[in-house]
Amino acid sequence: MSGGAESFVVVYDHDAARELQDIRDKRLRAAIFTAVEKLRVLGPKTIEPHGRKVQGATKLRELRPRGGQCTVRPLYVQRDEREYVVLAIAPEAMENPSGFNTSVERARARARNRYGIDA
Repeated sequence: MSGGAESFVVVYDHDAARELQDIRDKRLRAAIFTAVEKLRVLGPKTIEPHGRKVQGATKLRELRPRGGQCTVRPLYVQRDEREYVVLAIAPEAMENPSGFNTSVERARARARNRYGIDA
């Protein structure tokens, strides 16, 4: 997937990078990297099934690796016109609702405290 001059920047919050490192399943990690690459190429055009707004949040969105057929969800915000920040790696909401909600709260706190974004 090549975005050329039209590509976007995607960075990982340092705690999200650590959460990603904790995932040992190579297939899950590859699915996350593929979803993040789609965000890098498509930016705000990343829509379902590959991404969507987190329910109840204002700016927080989730990437949906494998079109939603994956057990993890990178949570991200748009920082400016060209940059996105992956704030947390969450479990899929239907599979682990409390884990997902905890990850959403962590992501929102990171967005607010580190990036000045009310997510």
